[in-house]
Amino acid sequence: MNPMELLPDSGKLTIMHATNVAMQKPGIIPALIELSFENKYQFSTRASRVVEAVDVKMPQLIQPFYMKIIEALPASQTEGVKRSFLKMLSKHTDIDNEAALCTLLNFCFDVLINPKTEIAVKFYSMDIIYSISLKEPDLQNELVSVIKAQMSEASVGFCSKGQKIIVACRK
Repeated sequence: MNPMELLPDSGKLTIMHATNVAMQKPGIIPALIELSFENKYQFSTRASRVVEAVDVKMPQLIQPFYMKIIEALPASQTEGVKRSFLKMLSKHTDIDNEAALCTLLNFCFDVLINPKTEIAVKFYSMDIIYSISLKEPDLQNELVSVIKAQMSEASVGFCSKGQKIIVACRK
């Protein structure tokens, strides 16, 4: 089954239907992940939303692909794909693969310093770094420094979220 056929529009019902199909036919999940990273704007975003929704309901179906997703994220040009996958990964920061964890951390820090990145992507990046920093406290100083450096030109939302993260790091 061609995953693009499952995703004719961005509607919630379409995403829910595609999610149910993917849970019933997990063989389509690799194709959805591939489509997510093909930079076919609307289809890529829709596919990543489906993968994220499957992960919410049945993470065991997506878990084998976490490393592949992490490795592909830096090359993604679609903000919606980044947003969906970072949202998903923000719930799964207990990754055992050190190389993948470093790739994810570097990507999240790059996202934070890029002024063109959309706010939701930055929010999930902050959450991921903070969550990992609970196990690696040395990251907290770097996270606080990056957030503070961005605050002078950041949105009100970023400043609010950033301040909450800074306070949490100081506890």
